[in-house]
Amino acid sequence: MAKGNSKYAKELFTEDACLFGFLNGKFERGGIQQFYNNVDTVGAGKDFKTRIDVLLLLKINGEWKCVAKAYNQNSNTIK
Repeated sequence: MAKGNSKYAKELFTEDACLFGFLNGKFERGGIQQFYNNVDTVGAGKDFKTRIDVLLLLKINGEWKCVAKAYNQNSNTIK
């Protein structure tokens, strides 16, 4: 997220991964593309801080991939 480019996240998640979380006080749920859109609209910044709390991983063909993401937004980074 700090780089403002979802191409890095796309390497980690399966194509059909899901997300659940709060963005600007509103509950979101859906496909991982929603997360990619959020990442791409934030923009890069050295002061951007993030913390990963919950990712559900599954080993697929010998490689660990994220299949779900849960989050809470704790700032006004995304408008």
